[in-house]
Amino acid sequence: MRTPMDDSLKSIDQHLLQAYQNTSYRIFEPPLTIRIGQPHPALDQWLRSSGHSTWTYLTAYNPGSQLLSDAENEQAQQKLVHW
Repeated sequence: MRTPMDDSLKSIDQHLLQAYQNTSYRIFEPPLTIRIGQPHPALDQWLRSSGHSTWTYLTAYNPGSQLLSDAENEQAQQKLVHW
């Protein structure tokens, strides 16, 4: 499935894009692992049962793909969670 975000990926460094696509993203509620460009029937089913049809994966870790320390990432994530 293609999303509006796909066009913005054209400007991303290809090595960075490959890294994003090779990453497994963990969701804790419901407990799932997702990958870019792959179908996720369990997530789709959970969305339907919750009355939703779309989702977004949002994290404060390593903003702009710039590596931060674990402490900096945790602090940024907590700010996001409590925003």
